[in-house]
Amino acid sequence: MISKKVTSVTLRSLTMIEKLIYDNKEFDSKSSLYKKLPTGMQYPSFTFILEILEKQNKIMLEKDGSIFWTGPASPKLRQSLEKAVRY
Repeated sequence: MISKKVTSVTLRSLTMIEKLIYDNKEFDSKSSLYKKLPTGMQYPSFTFILEILEKQNKIMLEKDGSIFWTGPASPKLRQSLEKAVRY
């Protein structure tokens, strides 16, 4: 369910989270991923981005809270993510 508090999800923030998960391949919990992000991102926006990435089949959210990269690892995607916004 999408929270009504989500107000400022940008392409930059989505790309930042996608790149972080792609580079690390997995996180043992949402909170461990959230702690690696720059301060200022609201948690509702963060969870909304995770929902988007899951619906795009780029990540898998497990019941225990762990997160895994499941998206493609094509060379073109790798180049695109390497050029993505640095944070």
